[in-house]
Amino acid sequence: EVLLPALYEEEEEEEEEEVEEEEEQVHKGGSVGSLSVNKHRGLSLTETELEELRAQVLQLVAELEETRELAGQHEDDSLELQGLLEDERLASAQQAEVFTKQIQQLQGELCSLREEISLLEHEKESELKEIEQELHLAQAEIQNLRQAAEDSATEHESDIASLQEDLCRLQNELEDMERIRGDYEMEIASLRAEMEMKSSETSNSLSLSDFSGLQEELQQLQERYHFLNEEYQALQESNSSLTEQLADLESERTQRATERWLESQTLRSMTSVESQTSEMDFPEPDPEMQLLRQQLWDAEEQMHDMKKKCQELCCELQELQHHRQVSEEEQNRLQRELKCAQNEVLRFQTSHSVTQSSPTPDPPIFSLPLVGLVVISALLWCWWAETSS
Repeated sequence: EVLLPALYEEEEEEEEEEVEEEEEQVHKGGSVGSLSVNKHRGLSLTETELEELRAQVLQLVAELEETRELAGQHEDDSLELQGLLEDERLASAQQAEVFTKQIQQLQGELCSLREEISLLEHEKESELKEIEQELHLAQAEIQNLRQAAEDSATEHESDIASLQEDLCRLQNELEDMERIRGDYEMEIASLRAEMEMKSSETSNSLSLSDFSGLQEELQQLQERYHFLNEEYQALQESNSSLTEQLADLESERTQRATERWLESQTLRSMTSVESQTSEMDFPEPDPEMQLLRQQLWDAEEQMHDMKKKCQELCCELQELQHHRQVSEEEQNRLQRELKCAQNEVLRFQTSHSVTQSSPTPDPPIFSLPLVGLVVISALLWCWWAETSS
């Protein structure tokens, strides 16, 4: 489009030069003809040749006019094309300015986006570092908790083993006491049979040797009662110590249960944070964390098992305490009966001294065996209460 006007101008110049050359040739031809006519009057041209020349001249003039019209049209077209070309140049210049402004704006936005991306990457790296530090701290805390859970499990197992040993020992002692009680019951039955045999016989006097033997037997029974009472107190102290140990274990269990609950809550929060971070940046699960969680769950299951065992031991302890209360009540009743028997013995001793000073009819013979029977039964009940506690 830029070369078209130049080409048109060149063509127009060439056409104008051709037209001028033709006119010059025509003028030269006319002048030559006039000269030849003037000089060579003797030469005569025919009318047909003149007509032909005139027709050629007219044709050339018409062609010249056509070429001039064509040249004017070409000039108008070239001017119109130059205007269009100028408009297009202005439009392209405006578009170029708009494009440059848009490019500059896009470059500014790109720079701002790059800065924002760099800031976001920096923040993300700092957050990842913080999360990694928290994760390491959580892993260390989980390791400490697992170690503490293992230590507490071993302690509870040792405590439960010691309590089970004490319980077995007490059960064995109770069985021994039951066996001894059976022996004493058999002895009481034999004494009752002897008492019935002696009560069937009527005797009016009681020898001093029998009284001394009964007194020695009563003294032995009292010593046996003191010994059994001391053993009962020792067993009661051991029972109280076991009760205190169980209470301590229960309080420690509740305290550790609260600690485990708090630890589980913190662990859940940490696992939730870890799951969020893993969803964002770490899609694959951490096998070490899964192993730690499995170990923590195993420790919690062990704690639940130990809790059940402690509850069973507490139930057994409550049963033993109830049994001890019953035995204490029975012991109090037997102590009252023993006091009554001692009063009966004192009364018998006073009556015996009175019989020695003044011959009076002897008391019935069945009172002394009855006292011995009561004393033996009281001792047996004390022994049984002591072993049951």
